[in-house]
Amino acid sequence: MIPFAKYHGLGNDFILIDDREGIVALNQAGWVSRLCHRRTGIGADGVILLQHSERARFRMRIFNADGSEPTMCGNGIRCLVHFIRQLGIPDESLEIETGSGILSCRWVEGNVAVHLGVPELLHRDLSLEVEGRHLTVHVVNTGVPHCILFVPDVSLVPLEILGPILRSHPRFGPAGVNVNVASLRPCGSVAIRTFERGVEGETLACGTGAAAVGWMASFLHELPELIPLSTRLTPPGSAPELVVRCTEDLGVELIGPAVFVFQGNVSI
Repeated sequence: MIPFAKYHGLGNDFILIDDREGIVALNQAGWVSRLCHRRTGIGADGVILLQHSERARFRMRIFNADGSEPTMCGNGIRCLVHFIRQLGIPDESLEIETGSGILSCRWVEGNVAVHLGVPELLHRDLSLEVEGRHLTVHVVNTGVPHCILFVPDVSLVPLEILGPILRSHPRFGPAGVNVNVASLRPCGSVAIRTFERGVEGETLACGTGAAAVGWMASFLHELPELIPLSTRLTPPGSAPELVVRCTEDLGVELIGPAVFVFQGNVSI
């Protein structure tokens, strides 16, 4: 039996396991999907392992619900920082090795901030034909690639249809992209919805997607340094909990909550 903790970052939920002693048999086929199944398992968007690192304080290894391994996850790494504190490690700042490099994390008034560096702009104003329509999208890499489509109202987009089409569009090669639709609101915040590869569906939130959207919105629309983002979990009329800090020289910092849900023991 292996101890685990369940966390979520704005509804994006994860199973976290302390694997510093190498207790998880990574060669067991299907173990991630079994744990993440929402009817027969614990239920989550992914599994995160805390491991030793020779390059940083710790190493994060993350698996999507389908068993695939992305390089990074913005909501996931915030949950990992909270998990590390739950294990009795009180560091106010941490460097964590990920598949996207070493990321600096810090506590900010009860939230966790993750510095993602300067995003990589892969495509700007890319025209794609989708079911007879021409869409103009942008593609930004914030550790994982994100396709961004700005729309007047994210609630009116049939993301369950558009998401899979853009996610596997031939223009993005066999690996595909995550898909984000975003709207600028009069109050200055940005609303976002994300279809995530690996989960193969819309999630309640996506940290790297929020960072990509915030940075692109700042780049295109000259927004202030701090950009609040509303996710599907943000109640109508309430203030967004997720903030993206965009600076020209330092890049993007993602600031938001990580919430402990429950803990237990599970057999893999």
